[in-house]
This record gives sequence, structure tokens and C-alpha cells, in this order.
Amino acid sequence: MTALHNAIGEAINGTKPVSTEKTPYGIKAEFHTTIKGKDGTFHDAKVVVIVQNDNGKTTWRLITLYPGKKDK
Repeated sequence: MTALHNAIGEAINGTKPVSTEKTPYGIKAEFHTTIKGKDGTFHDAKVVVIVQNDNGKTTWRLITLYPGKKDK
């Protein structure tokens, strides 16, 4: 797994999604969260994933990741 995948997993694990939608591929879930970068800094982000049950194990696939708004 990549560092980005791990950082997203840490950020969304145990949190409640902002919205969910049932799709033919699984449950699409949207999270507004903070992701820790490789350099230790934190970044606001909107993360959209598909949650699936594969062989009795719950997994997620990243659909898209949007950066949060920058402070002006």
C-alpha cells in the first residue's frame, strides 16, 4: 500500500461519513477530514471512497480526493 492510501485510511477509520449513497459497486461515502502528509503537516481534504464487502471482509477503494480550501 502507498503512503497516501495509509494516510487516508488513518484519517477516515472510525469516522462518520458526511454523506453516503448506494451504488452498484458498493456504498459511496464522502468524508471531510484532515490527512497527515509525509512531512508531518496536516491538510484538509474531501475524500470519496467506495466501501465493499469482498469475501466477508470490508474494504474501501479511493474514488477521488479533493484538497481543502487554503487560508487566505
